[in-house]
Amino acid sequence: MKIGIGFIAHNRIELTKQSLSALLKQPFDVGIIIDNASTDGTHAYLHRVACHHPQLYVVANQNNLYPGAARNQIVKYLRDQVDLIVFHDNDIIVPEGCFETLPNIFAALPSLGQVSPLAAPKDFLLETYRVAGYELAKTISCCTSAINVVRSTLFRQGLRWRELRWHPEDNGEICEDYYWV
Repeated sequence: MKIGIGFIAHNRIELTKQSLSALLKQPFDVGIIIDNASTDGTHAYLHRVACHHPQLYVVANQNNLYPGAARNQIVKYLRDQVDLIVFHDNDIIVPEGCFETLPNIFAALPSLGQVSPLAAPKDFLLETYRVAGYELAKTISCCTSAINVVRSTLFRQGLRWRELRWHPEDNGEICEDYYWV
């Protein structure tokens, strides 16, 4: 199975450096990095990294589109190139070997549509629901960041993220549930 990574960055250059460094130690075939209008040197750093990793492509958004819209940019770029899309924010440090078993998990569970390979506390855990014959997890509550791996076939069939803009005063959680187009 081909793995594609979708990395979203918005400022926090030191976290971005740590997160991307750990991510680049994982096995993957192609990747897209979305810079959501960073103003702290993140954009220049991402381009330097991409120069040394030809499987990476960097997109610079002129405005912060927030995670949902950025993830849909990732979907558009990766859905026809890979079997699995890993959605990754710039505040997550994945341990080495985190992605190595992903193809085996999806091959062994043909009805699995999504998995989050990083452990979450018990009170974050979630229900699943079925879409087009695949099991998906509902949004993890009380969690502002997560890593998700989703079968690209779901996106080819029309699955997308809601493009809600999040602001701490407006809503306490990032609401990025999937929707069907």
